[in-house]
This record gives sequence, C-alpha cells and structure tokens, in this order.
Amino acid sequence: MIHWSKIQPKDAADIVLPRQGIQGPVDTEGKECPWPWEPQQLGGRPLGMYHCPYCGDIVVAGVSHVDYVTERWDTTTAQWVNLVEEAERQVPDVSP
Repeated sequence: MIHWSKIQPKDAADIVLPRQGIQGPVDTEGKECPWPWEPQQLGGRPLGMYHCPYCGDIVVAGVSHVDYVTERWDTTTAQWVNLVEEAERQVPDVSP
C-alpha cells in the first residue's frame, strides 16, 4: 500500500482515488478525496485557504491535503494531549 503523499502531483495526473494500492486522505465526511494533489501543486503561490475542488474540504495552497483519519497519524490524540499539557505546565504564570 502506497500513501498518496509519496506520489508527486506530476506523477498523479492519471490517478483517481480510491484506487487499489494507494491510500488517499479522508475528508471531513469520511470519503476519500479523488485527487488530493491539488493543494501541494500550488506551492509558490500566495499562501491561503480554499476549498479543494475535488472533495470540498478546506485546504491550504502549497501544503499537502489534510487527512482527517487520526488513526493514520504518527502521534495519537492522547500523545498530543500529553504534549499540550506538558507545554502548558512550562508556561510561566504572568497573572497579576
């Protein structure tokens, strides 16, 4: 199984997801985006958010498409919570 982000936009011109052997990102509705390479090919253009023309999710020009399936992320939600809590403990209290 190849993760879609390992394929460059120029090499994905004839690919439509879902496709056997390629794992694409899942949008906010749980559907696989049919062509997630759109945002990252806009690198060098003014940075901004817009709706992906293929799935409708909000994406950022020049950045890889967001994958809303947290089980695929390297860091679990519990690990993120622990990291945030640790960072909050290290912030000095500046209240009067």
